[in-house]
Amino acid sequence: MVVAGALKSSGFSAGDIVATDLDYTSQSILFQMAIAHEGMQLMTVKDAAQYNSLAPRLGVAGAVGNSLPGGISFSDLVKAGGKAGEGATDRNYDLGYYGTDAIAGNRQVYLHGVGLGGLLQVQPCEKVCMAVSHQSVFGMGAVLAAIVRSGIIYLPPVGSPDLGECDVVIADEVGAQALSGKSDPSVKRGLVKVGSYNEQLGIPLINGSQEFAGTRVYTLAAEGQHPLFDACSDTYRAIEFF
Repeated sequence: MVVAGALKSSGFSAGDIVATDLDYTSQSILFQMAIAHEGMQLMTVKDAAQYNSLAPRLGVAGAVGNSLPGGISFSDLVKAGGKAGEGATDRNYDLGYYGTDAIAGNRQVYLHGVGLGGLLQVQPCEKVCMAVSHQSVFGMGAVLAAIVRSGIIYLPPVGSPDLGECDVVIADEVGAQALSGKSDPSVKRGLVKVGSYNEQLGIPLINGSQEFAGTRVYTLAAEGQHPLFDACSDTYRAIEFF
């Protein structure tokens, strides 16, 4: 709510596209939650070059991050203070552009969260290792899976093999590479994303399992035997472990 209020007092309003290069930190999570709360839209970029490529096409209103042209830092943004709005309630509202000019909606992130949280049966106070980039629908869906189930989010340093004595692990390709060959007896369940799929509109599929972090975890890809979520009923369908 603090970040949401600061966005408003800094001159951003509902419908504005705000760019950021924040990733892998609590700041990036809070920033995206604030964007969604205020009905703004997000544009994530890796660096200034990608920003300069996408910004003119999408018409960004400004930037918050580490090294974006004309942008402000997250800490300076928070210092602006301000009162947050009542909060957007339309789940179908456009959310943002994750490194592309294709728009993703709030509902798509929500469905990823429902699917991942249900599939992995995240329990209150369980620690979830988020070895994922937040600059993706999958990554923010993973974050949501922990939040809505009252789990504890653990963010390992980028490229770190540290599993943080977590109960559950969720990893994308980069996170899986960093954790390759590592194990932690605390890990009970998990999922690894392999390959790419249409995150803005598509439904990823559970395509099997593999040994990872010392236990057997699900693998998620563009092709497989079981959808991660049921988009018609906004839920997930339980499956037996492979």
